[in-house]
Amino acid sequence: KSKRLIIALAVLSVLSVSGMAAYSIWFRKDSQDYLAAAREMEEKGDAGSAVIEYKNALQANPANQEARFNLGKLYFARYKFEAAAKEFGVVLKSGNHPEALPLLARTMLLLGEHDRVLEKIQPISGGSPSINAEVHALRARAQMTLGDAAGFEDSMRLAEALQANHPASQLNKAMRLMQQGGADQALALVEQALGLTPRDSDLLLLKGDLLANFNRIPEAISAYNAVVESEPGNVRALMASANLYMQSNQLDQVAARIKAARAVAPDNLILRYQEAMLEFRHGRTAEALAKIQDVLKAAPDFLPGRLLAGVAALAVGRNEAAIKDLEYV
Repeated sequence: KSKRLIIALAVLSVLSVSGMAAYSIWFRKDSQDYLAAAREMEEKGDAGSAVIEYKNALQANPANQEARFNLGKLYFARYKFEAAAKEFGVVLKSGNHPEALPLLARTMLLLGEHDRVLEKIQPISGGSPSINAEVHALRARAQMTLGDAAGFEDSMRLAEALQANHPASQLNKAMRLMQQGGADQALALVEQALGLTPRDSDLLLLKGDLLANFNRIPEAISAYNAVVESEPGNVRALMASANLYMQSNQLDQVAARIKAARAVAPDNLILRYQEAMLEFRHGRTAEALAKIQDVLKAAPDFLPGRLLAGVAALAVGRNEAAIKDLEYV
């Protein structure tokens, strides 16, 4: 009896192990499964889970350039520019997704790497006129920042020759007018450019910035909201509109935009500052102080944060801390 029991247990053990192996093989995901899951997470607005699934897709197959390109775009949206640049660079080396080139240029510009844009970013041989026009326009933007007026004009001519009135070129022209003190002319040019490409987010963002500068707050909010309509996770537009809603004391609108932006970029310091300011405006001073102190641990030289910390500390009776923060400003 006991022998039969031992044999039966041994057989059951073998069957269990082999069954688990079969189960594991049957349900094992491949790179495309992870890619599909990541896209689904993005559609649901769950950027954090999407990043994990894109990384899983690349772990399963490092050559999955679609996953890598999408991961780069998601890093870009989350303000993780160093990580975005790395992924775009790998994609371009693989010869896939030429549209990653202007994205890489934009990422470098946001990182302040203007010289590297001119060194590394060149038009694609045989590339589409639209992509290469944007590349020339982004090179022109780097040259404008570096004060190379002649280089700027040359690059702009090359961009215009490939595609007249490309949104990136129009944005450059408006930025140049702003540099020269012509904010009114810049706004007029942006309005004209939006007549051709009404949903271009960069142009709409600049329109919002210009209108806010002119204290035309409702119109500025409308421009930022137009960006959010087509790009619900556009952190820049969400933060800008939150700031204007804060000025207008529309705190429910502020909270909604901060929530939406935090879903994409939870570690963004400006967003965390806005959260602290929202707590302060609601009269929750201790909570505001705790939040802004967390921000200052990561960015001790952030002067608006120091000012808020000083005022909040004063309100809760922490006078010494308040003096320290306010003297820092």
